[in-house]
Amino acid sequence: MATGRGFVVLTVSFLFLLGGRLFGIRDFYEVGGGLVLIVIAGIAVTARAKRSVSAARSVVPPRVTAGRPASVEITITNDDRRQTPPLLYRDTLPPHLLGKSRFGVTPVPSNSKKTAAYEVVGTRRGVYDIGPGELTFTDPYGTANKRVQLVGTSRITVHPEVETLAQSGGLGERFGSGKMRRFAPTTSGGEFFTLREFQAGDDLRKIHWPSTARLGKPMLRQEEQQRQMLATIVLDDRHDRHRLGSPDSFEQSVRSAASMIGLYMGSGFYVRLAFVGAPGPGGRTEFGRGTDHYNHLLDSLAVVTTTRQGDLAAKLASLRASSTGGVLVIVTTDAESAYGALRDRLADRSAFKMVVIHPLHDFLSVTDSERAAREMSLDGVLRLMRDSGITHVVSRAGRSLAEAWVERQGAPHAARGGAA
Repeated sequence: MATGRGFVVLTVSFLFLLGGRLFGIRDFYEVGGGLVLIVIAGIAVTARAKRSVSAARSVVPPRVTAGRPASVEITITNDDRRQTPPLLYRDTLPPHLLGKSRFGVTPVPSNSKKTAAYEVVGTRRGVYDIGPGELTFTDPYGTANKRVQLVGTSRITVHPEVETLAQSGGLGERFGSGKMRRFAPTTSGGEFFTLREFQAGDDLRKIHWPSTARLGKPMLRQEEQQRQMLATIVLDDRHDRHRLGSPDSFEQSVRSAASMIGLYMGSGFYVRLAFVGAPGPGGRTEFGRGTDHYNHLLDSLAVVTTTRQGDLAAKLASLRASSTGGVLVIVTTDAESAYGALRDRLADRSAFKMVVIHPLHDFLSVTDSERAAREMSLDGVLRLMRDSGITHVVSRAGRSLAEAWVERQGAPHAARGGAA
């Protein structure tokens, strides 16, 4: 179709043709006709180019952390024996994905390709579609163009920000949970296993009676165990425990959960992620480690939203049913709720318990007297946690978790660990 410039050219050509008619000047006819031919030729050139040009898009990497760039590469292929006219490319971007996605492309030679790239930056976690992509073909004189959608959408996942936390002591390294693994049977039909002396509280069903009779004291059969350091990160996603907006307690909690995942996976733990609001097994991932598992966990955090259901104590009970021991980290705005949910587990010495707290009143507009009352209540709960051996980290609104983490490392209670 003709552009604005093309319509101007047509208007001028009409005036020349009209002048030639009125005044009988042959040159006016020639100029007017020539201008019309330029517009017609431009329309033909753009139509031909549309049939012979294709485009493709790639996003590298397909996952990025909020605030970090990804490269969007556009490859334009010209299968015609003539070069293309000048091109204009444009991708549609969602509001939270920033980038200069509209740019010009010089003519692509015959039977060749040309690559152009631009960067996008995700300002907020989530899964976004880039595109569709449009190519606009323009003739050399700019009198005609043709806009064609040649590229569909490409997906990019923006992970929440992950803060770097010091991998110093006090992570609960000595609290491990192993999966039982027996050796292969012997040729005599028995099995390889180790023996140790029976201790109070051991399972009577595992007593090895032949060895007990031979040695004259109770001996326990112990299958070979591969020790695995396990960490469970629980994000409190209940709607009434958060303020959404600016400042946003939920977004800060999501960032803290991502940072704890990065910390424990970087320390060699097998890590799983659980949400308070999601019922049953669907509310948690399985333990794992490595790049793929790390991306899987952060993919979950990229799309998580608040929910109006869920009970923290019930969630901890379901997690305990599937795994005992290891490290348990709760990220919440409600210290009292976290302590109440952990209170029934204080006798469990096989788990290291940590609570990352973003006090909700930090995110609310409250009076000074109300803030003071809430701070006093928080101090009381923190004191109970310290006395119970529960490690806590208090991270204030708008403040990085890394700062609070450094302070926690230097706190007197930090060296005690989290076992009750």
